[in-house]
Amino acid sequence: FYLTNHLEHSMNIIRQEAAMSIILYAYTLLIKGKVKQYVGWILFASLFHFSSIICLPFILLRKIQLKLPVYAQLMIYALIFIYGNDIISFILDTLLGGFGNFSYISKLEAIENDEFDIQSGSGLGVLFINFKYILLILFSRVLSKEYRQQGFDIIYTITFIGMCFYRVSMNNQILSRIMMFFTIGFVICYAMMLMYIATKTNKTIGIPFAIGLVMAEIIIVLYKIYTGEPYQFIWDVPNLNL
Repeated sequence: FYLTNHLEHSMNIIRQEAAMSIILYAYTLLIKGKVKQYVGWILFASLFHFSSIICLPFILLRKIQLKLPVYAQLMIYALIFIYGNDIISFILDTLLGGFGNFSYISKLEAIENDEFDIQSGSGLGVLFINFKYILLILFSRVLSKEYRQQGFDIIYTITFIGMCFYRVSMNNQILSRIMMFFTIGFVICYAMMLMYIATKTNKTIGIPFAIGLVMAEIIIVLYKIYTGEPYQFIWDVPNLNL
């Protein structure tokens, strides 16, 4: 996880990547109900990156597991995808009115104000990420039945929050760092989904489809390594006139 996440992003978040790797292990303790050990590992992770403390309240999610039908999850995902910027802007600008420096703007607005001059656009990486998120939502209920004993419900509940706010939070560095602690569980859920597709569905279709998803992931990461582009943005917008 540490290696692949490092290749996806950059050395700028190397401390947080180390902390998230520790938290990924701590999730196994949370699944087994070993709360004290989970807290201990979270505190250890905070020595690498203090923001790891945000994972402590995840203990409560053991009792509040997501049981929504797929269509309801897709509706929530779509609503936050479309109106998430307005929701976050309201929270940051209105409820936290004193924090003017926490103003929330999109990357296109940042480019217009000469505050962001590298890449913009959704990019192939973002399209693929959202495709994987939607795919996981579609399989979530059957995966819950298949892998409940392996702790799928707990990890998916945390991950679903991160998936919903992924596109919204990526426009703000602070929020995106926070949401990464929610989306790291996707590594576990996605692996379970690939295993289910390859072994529990029609193998003539399931195995090639699962292999195709893995290969697509590898190709995008290799492209990132070869070009030096951030994972999320495959094409540049150097001369954007707004």
